[in-house]
Amino acid sequence: MNKAILIFLLSLTFSAIGLAQGFLHTSGKYIYNGAGDEVILYGLGTGNWLLQEGYMMQSTGVADAMYQYREKLIETIGEARTAIFYESWLNNHFTRQDVDVGGNNIF
Repeated sequence: MNKAILIFLLSLTFSAIGLAQGFLHTSGKYIYNGAGDEVILYGLGTGNWLLQEGYMMQSTGVADAMYQYREKLIETIGEARTAIFYESWLNNHFTRQDVDVGGNNIF
């Protein structure tokens, strides 16, 4: 390999290491920022947050899948009230308060 190319690649590598010092890093089981302060990461998974499964709705055996749950609602309370239920579900099931941690807005 050409000596100039090797020197260039090494300088890129060490530059990248130097730049990475400002990012989060770990030491043991803790996470630190570039200033050496411990960082606690907060997060939540919202995948399928509108999915209504039987175990969630306590309807196992009667309505295991969401479409079955919706059909049972329509059968029980009618189309109009089912529409009201789903509008309320969408507006209230997961809100900004669910994201706030200890009363502190993290976003």
